[in-house]
Amino acid sequence: MPSKINSPISADDAQRIKKNWGFLNRNLDQNSIRGDFMDEDVWVLLDFQEIDAEKTPQKRNEVFLKLLLRSGPRAYKIFIAALKKQSLNYIVQKLESTKIIQYTETTMQSQIDQPISADDAQRIEKNMSFLTQQLAQDAIRDNFIEQLIWDVPHFEEIDGENTPQKRNEVFLKLLLRSGPKAYGIFIAALKNHNSDHIVKKLESTKITQNNQAVLDHFASLTDDRKTHVLVNTDLLKFNKVVGSDIEIFGKALQLKQADIDGIRMVNSLSVPTQVHQIIQMWKSKNGKLATLGRFTKNLMDAEAAGARIYWDVFDQGVKEVTS
Repeated sequence: MPSKINSPISADDAQRIKKNWGFLNRNLDQNSIRGDFMDEDVWVLLDFQEIDAEKTPQKRNEVFLKLLLRSGPRAYKIFIAALKKQSLNYIVQKLESTKIIQYTETTMQSQIDQPISADDAQRIEKNMSFLTQQLAQDAIRDNFIEQLIWDVPHFEEIDGENTPQKRNEVFLKLLLRSGPKAYGIFIAALKNHNSDHIVKKLESTKITQNNQAVLDHFASLTDDRKTHVLVNTDLLKFNKVVGSDIEIFGKALQLKQADIDGIRMVNSLSVPTQVHQIIQMWKSKNGKLATLGRFTKNLMDAEAAGARIYWDVFDQGVKEVTS
């Protein structure tokens, strides 16, 4: 039997859910109240299966709330009645005391379309590799829906990726397009999650005027560094300089499609190994012309074509191979 979920709850009730998203994820026992939705002919077995497919209580609560938001005008009343039946009045009180922002005043948009400040964007971009490795986005992202910056589809976009690193990458891409308030929300969420090491790393980042460090990495190299010929031992310093955009990266280094496909096939489980072998093949083809300056230009070409380049990894690699 197909799901009957096909219409939203009221805008005010949706705000009550979204502005308490993290609280509900942590405190809700969806298993004890969801039966009321089947009894009231709102949900079917297929909807329960969608919830139960998740591995943790918090993720199951999140799916429950997503379904609730799409369960029609009666759904919120059924939800409140079910909570009261289970003597969960503290949750009811939390929801009903939530201040509702009128739709014309709310900051929530149907899509994210405003950049954060240029300085804050630099802090993110210059630490992109560090952040994709260190961030626990699932522990802090509730703050964005509670502040009416993001909506459920943005969480679904993040969760559509297969690895923690890729999910962090999507989180950061969304953050960069989430408007001037977003970075402040991000920092506050990190502090609340005891991620002060990340805050310290971001806040100590040197900001370059006019974003030149981001736009022209070649110009920032000294002449000695531009002409430095990369040797095989240097190449390992750059094997994490790109994310999963291996094809764009390989083509920017002017490798043939067959070479790129072969490298990906042989090393399908290790992106750093793929990156290393692509750089190694580029080095073999260019010999003494495989300079740091030329490599930098190739990386900039890859970024311009859409690849995610981790310039913090690159800068550290430059220091190590030219010191």
